[in-house]
Amino acid sequence: MSKNTDFTNEITQPVSGETIYYTGTTTPSGYLTCNGSIVSQTTYAGLYSVLGLYEDGFDNWTFRNSQTTSQINSVIYGSSLYVYGGNGGVLGTSTDAITWTARTSGTASNINSVIYANSLYVYGGNGGVLATSTDAITWTARTSGTTSAIGSLTYGNGLYVYGATGGRLATSTDAITWTARTSGTASQINSITYGNGLYVYGGNNGVLATSTDAITWTIKNSRSGASIFSVTYNNPTYVYANFTGTIATTTKYTYNSATEFVLPTSSIQVSGAKLAIKT
Repeated sequence: MSKNTDFTNEITQPVSGETIYYTGTTTPSGYLTCNGSIVSQTTYAGLYSVLGLYEDGFDNWTFRNSQTTSQINSVIYGSSLYVYGGNGGVLGTSTDAITWTARTSGTASNINSVIYANSLYVYGGNGGVLATSTDAITWTARTSGTTSAIGSLTYGNGLYVYGATGGRLATSTDAITWTARTSGTASQINSITYGNGLYVYGGNNGVLATSTDAITWTIKNSRSGASIFSVTYNNPTYVYANFTGTIATTTKYTYNSATEFVLPTSSIQVSGAKLAIKT
């Protein structure tokens, strides 16, 4: 009995979940471009059986080139632009949190906090440095009224507010002229925010206080003395920055988990090529 040596039918065929790179504008037949799109579980049942549901985005971060190795202390989003500030006056901008451009901040002091509010970017830092910009590229130094390190900035209800070392705190209606306020603490204020009609600050030794007008403050029990790293969000992308100069992004999708699922994205960049997945 002779052995069948015809291997024609044994050539491996693409299976659901297999990926390829392709060039051009048309996705290869039988494939979907890996771009994070939400697709039907029913239409692509084979691929869904391989991929399943997308896991929580906070477990799937993609590292990006921030254009610095200095410690990044603050990263924010405003007016279609992400902006970070860090030690040595490093400052960068990006339209997508992926590709970053280093900018001239106008200071060599550490930038500890950056915000965007009321059509204005504002940063504060060591030595009381404070500057404003309408585009995050050209910055104008302002007189903050303190030489203490400004650790945090916020804006709410028509007021800019900063907190600094030694419990220094000040308010401004335009981020140019600042008025010192009594914070109720001598501890360093590391973080300050505004939400739901209330200003809140937190600082060293677990100090925490609230105010309805940013002028009169009431000390509260924080139950924690830990500092807070900087995180910003622009639907649907989260961005964080840490002390090693790392910036990372993740996307949390909103979709119907009963009928849809999410296509993967590629973290590997191949010039002129896109990643596609077999359905």
